Amino acid sequence: MVRSIAISASILCAVAALQTDRTCAARPDKDQSKIGELLIVTRGRLVIDFDPAVLDALQWQFVAHTAEWADEALPEETRTVSFPVDATSTLQAVTLDSSEAVSFSGRVVTRGAIVVDHAGSRVVLGNFVLEPKTHGDWGLVSTLGHEIGEGPAFDVQRVNIELGTGPDALRLTGDLILTTDTLQRLGMPETVDIFLGVIRLEVELEPPAVQTENDGFSTVAKAGWDDSSSAVGGGIGPDVIVGDVQSVRRWARVDGMTAYSVGTVSCNIGDVWLNWFMNTRNHPVVAQNMYRLKGGRFEQIGMSWVKHGFIATDGTICSGVDVCAFDPNGAHLGVDCSDIYSSTLNGFQGNLGPRYQVNPTTGLFPFPWSAPNVAQDIDRRIQVHDEDLDPDLNGAALYFIE
Repeated sequence: MVRSIAISASILCAVAALQTDRTCAARPDKDQSKIGELLIVTRGRLVIDFDPAVLDALQWQFVAHTAEWADEALPEETRTVSFPVDATSTLQAVTLDSSEAVSFSGRVVTRGAIVVDHAGSRVVLGNFVLEPKTHGDWGLVSTLGHEIGEGPAFDVQRVNIELGTGPDALRLTGDLILTTDTLQRLGMPETVDIFLGVIRLEVELEPPAVQTENDGFSTVAKAGWDDSSSAVGGGIGPDVIVGDVQSVRRWARVDGMTAYSVGTVSCNIGDVWLNWFMNTRNHPVVAQNMYRLKGGRFEQIGMSWVKHGFIATDGTICSGVDVCAFDPNGAHLGVDCSDIYSSTLNGFQGNLGPRYQVNPTTGLFPFPWSAPNVAQDIDRRIQVHDEDLDPDLNGAALYFIE
């Protein structure tokens, strides 16, 4: 355990901030034995509460895509999204004084993305990195290489940090500011920063483990950068399957027709990375169908347009391994990795293109793909006649989603 010199905590923290761009936080813990303790982030989540009024004013429509096993439907009144903290995070906290301050360095890495549609254009922001800046502010960086590229996406101002005790729980809150630089790169010639909402970081901090020769931390850090075939998959070459259908969402009803979408889990059971490039034709598309088995007759009763993939995450639902060989840029589905698209995301109309544009033999499709404008809430989604689902008309029928 690191021990600090007995000088004023406020002076020590100020010097550290000036020299290393660290920020400092108050720590209510009075335990003198905790002075100088080094803590590292282990797990947690990053939550963004977008202001719906601001989103409406910006004319932003977006959906979230994360590696968590959950449907990321966005309640209209909150517009809240959550991203899991990744094991490659390097955030460190050093307790400088039992009553005064904590110094932070390093960064918090998350997995997931936000797909933003604005005025006919689309931008993907994601795999966010939260890191301390000078003067107590923090920055939120988008590290995905899609359109906006890697660079500052938001500023986090008016930061408040609370540090609990054993194992220490860190809670950071602040205002999420959309800077003029980001607005201009998004094609919005604004001249003032915009308050976008509130950000919350909730993580656990623990003393660093003693590393041994077979320590798993090094494996986790290296796995994301390894494009080799060191991980063993189930097949030779690229091999993607739908590993699960994990949620269903009912969207709307228009003139006796109801629209649905289903969540899917894609898995790489091959032994090489799979291309998952948003801005080229080298990405997968996902089609959805609904069937009914009734009186010995199996028939299709609904179908959707195709969802265009845009980012791959690093889940391991199909393989069961602890860590898969993932791409930190989200541009490939790694060996033994799985990628979850929620029913909300698979039903996002702005990401659904016509089936006829995809050649069923070669898999080729034009990019950018085109589609007529959305006119109503059931467009592009699985559409089913209500009478085909009415239990009074379909006794003992079974239904299947593909």
